[in-house]
Amino acid sequence: MLRFLSLGFLILSLAGCGGSGSGSAEMDWKSPVLFSGLHEGFQGGRLVIDANDRVMLAWSKDSHVWASTSSDSVSWASPVQIDDATLRAGLTGLAMNASGMAALVWHAEESSPTADYFKARLYSPQTGWSASSQFLDDLTTDGTGGAVGVNDSGDVIAVFARYDASGHVWARSYTESPGWSPAAERLDNLSNYSNYPDVALDSNGNATAVWEQWDGARNLALARRYSPGSGWDAAPTELSGAGDPGIDKIRLALGSDGDGLAHWTLADRTGVMARRLVSGSWQATETVATGTNIYKSDARIAPDGRIVQTWADSQNVYARINVGGVWDAATTLVSDDAETVNLRSSVMAMDRTNGRVIVMWTRLALDDADGSAVWARRYDPVSGWSAVEQVVPWTPGILYDVDAVVLHNDGRVLAVLAGEDVSVWEYSTYLISYR
Repeated sequence: MLRFLSLGFLILSLAGCGGSGSGSAEMDWKSPVLFSGLHEGFQGGRLVIDANDRVMLAWSKDSHVWASTSSDSVSWASPVQIDDATLRAGLTGLAMNASGMAALVWHAEESSPTADYFKARLYSPQTGWSASSQFLDDLTTDGTGGAVGVNDSGDVIAVFARYDASGHVWARSYTESPGWSPAAERLDNLSNYSNYPDVALDSNGNATAVWEQWDGARNLALARRYSPGSGWDAAPTELSGAGDPGIDKIRLALGSDGDGLAHWTLADRTGVMARRLVSGSWQATETVATGTNIYKSDARIAPDGRIVQTWADSQNVYARINVGGVWDAATTLVSDDAETVNLRSSVMAMDRTNGRVIVMWTRLALDDADGSAVWARRYDPVSGWSAVEQVVPWTPGILYDVDAVVLHNDGRVLAVLAGEDVSVWEYSTYLISYR
């Protein structure tokens, strides 16, 4: 049976999608390139990209958080340990603006004193990583989640959830002057547990944070808005209705003008719901998708305001497009690859300029030893959905997850795969691209 000698972070690259009006040229997928060796413990690779095609890759390894940068998606700078934890730390949030400024948030556990911490560190393409990390709060109770947003002006907001006698959502903001805000602010007003907040900013520094919170009977979808000079608005807005089913994880997508949407899956896995944010006002709840075993949704906002929404169940990835506030009537089966085995993982990315999208997914054979394979499909606002392309053929003995992907303005793609060798049940990491 075919085995890789070592597995891990894999980079996939492809090229030749043409200019801003193109998208019909066939992709030339390159073979996966090993980024980490077997047993090196890379986890949760994340990618971000700026308007000049500079890419940052961040990941967790050996109980610490690491990052590397590349100007061409081929040659990479030596990895840098970002956290300063003495016990263990894990990556929770990463964001980058058009000029290459990045913000990274991690969650650290320490033993002396015994405590959990959320910290952040900033990156400039001119000067590199900030000399020291920033505590996001002075609390020491257990925490979950952790997300960060950064806009093109360099404004940053980090959000995270804490557990104590109950559980709350907190936020800390940064501007170039005067720097980090004096203290973290609590965003929720309930006494029950909250989880997995998300945040995004517009070009003027206005921000929206969303999270899920238990009310004693079900999980609610909640949001709160921030504006420079005024701070957070008076109270959270409940996005889910009083009679709605409980929600699963809620996510957020905003354009540079602040318009966008919050979207979430239902806890019973029967649908995807959304509320669009238009000129600072939440619109009515919309049912984007119905089905069974829906467990994941994602969305991106194009420069023209177009929304590309995807979701996944145990078998496939689907999509709908919203133009001018109207959802298209038909759902697109994105993963139209003629395979009948289960979906294993999926990701989506959009370029910064043209509103083009890449969706990638992996499938798992019926027997672990038979391995898995990777596919991709593109969306262009002019030409629509491309044909499905197989990126990595069925590979016996290797179980692939696609962790992250970015799409360059010229159509090149860079993706991170985690490959697990079933003979030893260990992960390695690869990068794969098209050029």
